[in-house]
Amino acid sequence: MGFPLAGSAFLAALGLLITRRLRSERFLSQTDWSLLVLFSGLFVLTRATRNLINIFLLIDSYY
Repeated sequence: MGFPLAGSAFLAALGLLITRRLRSERFLSQTDWSLLVLFSGLFVLTRATRNLINIFLLIDSYY
């Protein structure tokens, strides 16, 4: 559809928080924050690895 993934996920989560009958404090207390940090770190590491590979390919093609 052409929508950015992060923005779409944020809007979906916001919609769920607004329409759910759970209080946000209860919802946030049930969140596994260490798992969210782990996945965030994996996304950063994946992006850094992709950029590093692109840099090596660029250097290799130059020489």
